[in-house]
Amino acid sequence: MQQLRKIGERIDTVTVDLVDHDVVELNAKACQLRDQQDALKLELAGVKQQYKARAQKLADAEQVARRDAARRKKDVEILIHEFITPTNEVVMIRMDTKEPIGRRTATAEELQEDMFGGDDEDETSGKPS
Repeated sequence: MQQLRKIGERIDTVTVDLVDHDVVELNAKACQLRDQQDALKLELAGVKQQYKARAQKLADAEQVARRDAARRKKDVEILIHEFITPTNEVVMIRMDTKEPIGRRTATAEELQEDMFGGDDEDETSGKPS
């Protein structure tokens, strides 16, 4: 018998026949992978929605900033108190500067509140006098 001498080794791919059990396992794995792909697509859709919402919010803020810069005025939220006068006029006072910013005639509802001691913020006790 002739002796053989090893000259190297390698990994190669060969085709083998599968048994039914192997086929079932591979089909189950394929289904799981498809479910993961579908979940990834849903995740991407959600991220895209978040991205679009953030981009729109930034675009809206930019538009407001440009508008305010162009007109040299800015809309801000401030606390305004409304007071009813003896002449049934409502005076609106800007509380940060204490300056009046408007006047109007009292509504019927406001006159009713005043007549029956409605929401009187100046009253210190909750008891009638």
